[in-house]
Amino acid sequence: MSLLNDIRATLASTAPGYRAPIPNLPTSDSAWVLREDSQTCSVFFCLPLSMLALKINEEFANIKLYNLEQHISGSQINCLVLHCLDHSKREQFALISEDFVNPAKRIEISTDPYGWWRTWSELLGNSSSDNSPHSVLGELLVWRRMFDIGVTMTWSGPDGSTHDLVGDVFDIEVKSTTQRYGKRITISGEHQLHVAQGKKLYLAFMRFERSLGSENINATISNLLSHGVNSTPVERDLDQLGHPIGRHSREESFILHDAELYEITSLFPKIVPSSFSGGVLPVGIEKIKYEIDLSLLSPISTLDSFIP
Repeated sequence: MSLLNDIRATLASTAPGYRAPIPNLPTSDSAWVLREDSQTCSVFFCLPLSMLALKINEEFANIKLYNLEQHISGSQINCLVLHCLDHSKREQFALISEDFVNPAKRIEISTDPYGWWRTWSELLGNSSSDNSPHSVLGELLVWRRMFDIGVTMTWSGPDGSTHDLVGDVFDIEVKSTTQRYGKRITISGEHQLHVAQGKKLYLAFMRFERSLGSENINATISNLLSHGVNSTPVERDLDQLGHPIGRHSREESFILHDAELYEITSLFPKIVPSSFSGGVLPVGIEKIKYEIDLSLLSPISTLDSFIP
């Protein structure tokens, strides 16, 4: 039988709660089918000792790639798992699994699992720009700067009901871009630039370039933890935003070219509840989204020199 047929047969015959070796593979390149339950199926192989510290957690559509310790030949070994969320799609899953467990690809995949994953996910329609981390990174860098100047704020994470950073005296809304030119930002809703009574509101504009820079989510989180930030809620929010521990997006590096702050005053162009009669949207209007060209406005400060 061919490797593909061996995988198909093993996926079909392995009972839920069990694992089974894929037959006819060299001992040095063994791989297994794993059925954790009746709904899913996986294939996996052992990573070399040099990859014991690997943490990976990627996902798109019905497929995941992650590392998991398995008890193999009396030892706990870090393994690389390709997981399908729908066992009824095992015939299609077998096609990807064949490439995944192919002995000829084993060194390549073990050394650079992200590269293998990126190739397949882009082929199957998951753009590399999905869940781009620069927006989250911008919020975290502004939060880090506030700690550096002694201002305590709360990061809202995926909670869209408040501004990105909330403090006792002022809030900050963060807008990030990787566009090289222009300063157009998109505002969603009439509350995003609404200034709470008794507080100030600032807008931070961050321009990034994807490069071998020094700024990434993991490094910034590490810095925030050194300031005493509780990792549990932060990691929960990052998970909801599509950047859990082990996701490659957390290691994507950027150069920060621009970091400017604007104060949202009565002169700042915006659409807020007070723009409408009675402070409510006209009947029939369900959603508001508009653009502001910041190049027509003057920032009050750069992020590095900002003093509230």
